[in-house]
Amino acid sequence: MDISVYVTDGFSVLEEYNSLIKPDKKIHRYVSKLTGITEEMLKDAPSFSQEADTIAQITEGKVLVAHNAAFDFGMLRAEYNRIQHRFSRQILCTVEASRSLLPGLKSYSLGNLSNTLNIAIENRHRAQGDALATVKILMHLMDTCGSACLQKFIRRS
Repeated sequence: MDISVYVTDGFSVLEEYNSLIKPDKKIHRYVSKLTGITEEMLKDAPSFSQEADTIAQITEGKVLVAHNAAFDFGMLRAEYNRIQHRFSRQILCTVEASRSLLPGLKSYSLGNLSNTLNIAIENRHRAQGDALATVKILMHLMDTCGSACLQKFIRRS
């Protein structure tokens, strides 16, 4: 597992957390091929339970923004449930917001939307690169309509 959290005020990144997380089971070959993450890379990585408090503290009182937020938040919540911790945050999905605020695009995938908005993604399919691209998409959406208009896309989960 690969996790990245960027705290932003909508204009710049204020705080950053990135970590590989050692999973409870062997990494699937497809995931390894897609992300480039290998068993060797995870050998000395912390477990989720070792990082859970840090992640909770960084995200406390913040809106979690993700591209396809239901998937990312679902994974995060499942990890917290596994260690028997409740995890609830407000979430904003940049796919949902982009579909509403940037109508008519052929695709709202992270790669296609980033290309459309001229946002370069370094380390595609790795948490750090994808999360940073999502931050840039959020900033673009804020430039498009302002932070107040994004409020309607925030959900409690």
